[in-house]
Amino acid sequence: MNDPNPLPPSITGRRRGTIARLPKSTRDQINNLMLDGFPYAKIIETLAATGLQLSEDSLSRWHLGGYQDWLKHQDWLEQMRHRHESFTDFIRENRSSKIHEATLSLLAANILELLNGFNPASLQRQLGENPAIFLRLLNSIARLARLGLQCEVRYEDAIERKAGQDRFQSALRDSGILR
Repeated sequence: MNDPNPLPPSITGRRRGTIARLPKSTRDQINNLMLDGFPYAKIIETLAATGLQLSEDSLSRWHLGGYQDWLKHQDWLEQMRHRHESFTDFIRENRSSKIHEATLSLLAANILELLNGFNPASLQRQLGENPAIFLRLLNSIARLARLGLQCEVRYEDAIERKAGQDRFQSALRDSGILR
């Protein structure tokens, strides 16, 4: 589930079985019935009421193939929904943030997610195959840190400017020049 891949899971080839040729709405109904744990006999009975005749064998084959593809796609959709919600929550909670700050924060979160699944043996193998990977990773982390510091400096400057403006307006009010 921690796959940082933003692309949907690839499906090898197009399925051609009995269920694969049905309309998407019917396939979704079958997938949801399977997800809810309905036995094949009950799925067959439910769909027979709509005039569709299926066998347990076709449901079994679908369960091993098309249904698994559908589950992977559902997981991917959920990950994308979660990332979208995280992004919108971040923007909502940090109204003073600029889009570049939000982007840097999300990039840092994605790097942390990537490091969470870090496997030293895999990295060592990758470095042996392509040592430039390590340099690109270090360069990316250094660039992220530098940009993060620049954002912090700009944010602190903005706070200082706002405080100076507030002091100036307060002095004007105290002197009676400004109401």
